[in-house]
Amino acid sequence: MPSDSGVAPAARTVEDYARRVERVHAYLAGHLDRDVDLDHLAGIACFSPFHFHRIYHALQGETVAESVRRMRLHRAALDLIDGALPIARIAARAGYGSQAAFTRAFRRAYGHAPSAWRSEPGPVHLPAPNRIHFHPPGGLRLPATQEVTSMDLVVTMTEHHIWLVSEMLARAERLPDDVLDAPVEISVDGIDDDPTLRSLLARLVGQLAMWDAATRDEPYDFAVERDQSVTDLRAGRRGRDADRGKGRKNKGQKGNFHLHVSRTGLARILQQDDEG
Repeated sequence: MPSDSGVAPAARTVEDYARRVERVHAYLAGHLDRDVDLDHLAGIACFSPFHFHRIYHALQGETVAESVRRMRLHRAALDLIDGALPIARIAARAGYGSQAAFTRAFRRAYGHAPSAWRSEPGPVHLPAPNRIHFHPPGGLRLPATQEVTSMDLVVTMTEHHIWLVSEMLARAERLPDDVLDAPVEISVDGIDDDPTLRSLLARLVGQLAMWDAATRDEPYDFAVERDQSVTDLRAGRRGRDADRGKGRKNKGQKGNFHLHVSRTGLARILQQDDEG
């Protein structure tokens, strides 16, 4: 019977188990050269060793040892293509005690001896019931656990941009005024004929405020970007309002500077762009 949240208890249990197993995958990604210690992995997943083995096999369709063996062979195949390591070193890195043992295992998996496969390589990834593969430079490629929409991508990119602007403002706040106001050369045309670090930072913040105004169908005044201190930019105060002490901080403030752009607002902007 579904719970108050609309999710059946059994489904919640499976999701919880899957999250715990994902922690094991994260550990294996960074420790693929180490010996497999089931007790340690069980501790990472917060299971008893007995239950961990059963649950991992039920969720992944293979044992931990089989997962690690396959991922090491994936990496070995990539090492063979790279050509920097001798086959004996690749065999040891894959966890085999001898080159002969590695050759037998590689031939069973890929259909060719390592030396022949290095000369004419084929697809690297072997069939995997859990769709988890080794992916260079040193991690695992995991199947997506949830669908990601184009709107999720836009919001993520916007949040990253806001974070990056915040980092630049934090560093600029330590610069003296003569550095902030010194002329700079930029490789692209802008709205400022005589750009400075201060004006460029104000333009970045102004761009975010312009987006926010667009989501609320309000006009934007470029004049508010003139002669602002970095402190005011970080606080989200705008132009003349900052001088009078009447500035308002942007909604959804995170840390010292954060501009909230709602998913609904972003969707409206994207829809307008598509229609235009």
